[in-house]
Amino acid sequence: HEEYFFEELAKIYMKAERYKDAVKLADWYYRTDTTSNKALRLKVQALYSMQSTEECVEVAKHLAKRDTLSQYPEVNYYVGQLMMSQIDSLVVPTNMFSEEFKETTKRRKAICSAARPYLERYRSLNPQDSEKWAPFLYKIYLELNLGKEFEDICKILQ
Repeated sequence: HEEYFFEELAKIYMKAERYKDAVKLADWYYRTDTTSNKALRLKVQALYSMQSTEECVEVAKHLAKRDTLSQYPEVNYYVGQLMMSQIDSLVVPTNMFSEEFKETTKRRKAICSAARPYLERYRSLNPQDSEKWAPFLYKIYLELNLGKEFEDICKILQ
């Protein structure tokens, strides 16, 4: 009975854009059933809609690790997309010999390396959604200087 009411209430909250209530509901349901990936998924969707980036990435990574049956492939996209959004705020200085240049470049590569497995997993689970994953993988492969992967993604984007 609880699962049915949880799912119905989740739909109502998300449709009404009551994301904080959806997070509370997800937390409550997860406390009653710590095996519930549905509760984690609801929390990820609500946090994503609220643009709570850090918490969303944390919960989505946890769900992606637990989702061995790949029932919720979109959580991989959320992780990758939100991580890659951090890159836009990292402006690379023009002086390539400066310490700031080295640090910024290092940080951009670290973000790309961390986002890569999630976006590649999303790609393998949703190959038809290339308009979502291809631009991010293009950026990642370019930033990480991955020639073969970069050439493959360029063919997809043409």
